[in-house]
Amino acid sequence: MNQQIIPNIEIAYNAIQQYDFKSTKLELIKHLENTTFKLSTERSNFLLWVYCGLHNTVQNIESEAKIIEYLSNCNNYTYQKPIYNRYHSFVSIVEASGISKPVSILS
Repeated sequence: MNQQIIPNIEIAYNAIQQYDFKSTKLELIKHLENTTFKLSTERSNFLLWVYCGLHNTVQNIESEAKIIEYLSNCNNYTYQKPIYNRYHSFVSIVEASGISKPVSILS
């Protein structure tokens, strides 16, 4: 396994603790600029993104999530919906192995 992915797996598991899921299963989908996981829970399946790129600021990720949320309420198109964490934020800042990265979960 790619050494860049290992801390991101730990970050992903730590991020899940900031949400109200009771049971979870995490499966790696891909690792390019960001690391994407399939998150299976008792509620549904979700995408969990660990953001790794330099341009993925919390402000940019929050702005994108708010746009997606707005669009999903405005028309008949289907969009992935951002999931709020326990702190009513779309983005969780999560640390593992001395590294912190932003994480978001989408339906």
